[in-house]
Amino acid sequence: MPIHILSLNHNNLKNYAKIISCIPNHSGDSCNTSKEKILVHAWMGGPGEATDQELAQNFSDLKNKGIDALMYNGGHDPATYQRVGKIAKEAGLEFHAWIPTMVQGYSEKLDSSWYAVNGKGESALTAPAYVSYYTFLCPEREEVYQFLENLYVSIAKVEEIDGVHLDYIRFPDVILARGLWDKYDLVMDREYPQFDYCYCDSCTSRFKAETGIDIKKVKIHQQYPNGSNFGTI
Repeated sequence: MPIHILSLNHNNLKNYAKIISCIPNHSGDSCNTSKEKILVHAWMGGPGEATDQELAQNFSDLKNKGIDALMYNGGHDPATYQRVGKIAKEAGLEFHAWIPTMVQGYSEKLDSSWYAVNGKGESALTAPAYVSYYTFLCPEREEVYQFLENLYVSIAKVEEIDGVHLDYIRFPDVILARGLWDKYDLVMDREYPQFDYCYCDSCTSRFKAETGIDIKKVKIHQQYPNGSNFGTI
């Protein structure tokens, strides 16, 4: 039962130097008395400009603080995961790649037409919802599937990789949790089109073929309340 600690600053992990196992079991006991250690995973990104020596010192420090494995986002280059993974292994850590799926920054491997389109007809590439990095791809497109398959297979083939963990397998939230409204200066009393996905030509054409409805010509949440379910992945 791994615990995933979200922290981009390894200095914050000093509070986790000692972890005591307490796992509920089927007998109803509240704790596992076998003293089996709970595996602790740290989420990280990098390596940036860090040298091999700096990475080795960082990973050794994490290991000494009780971290067992890394969930590491090193971009798309398999060579980066090979380099960093080797250093992590030498420090006694498991090494897992942590890579978003639908959220992808633009690169020469991507076409701008592959990005999701909101209810106002704006691309997530040029008008992302909420934050600048919310550049979501559209999962309806076969090209997106091929891009992601090639990406994950290339990284999974790296010998140092113990696992590939996917993130952002979704669209942006059309209504954010209430606790985030103040952070982004929002009042989300209904579903607003700038946060609603996906209305690209591929999605709307398929929706029309399956339902007979041109979703661009109706007020979706008033006249067709189930229309938003079509975009759920």
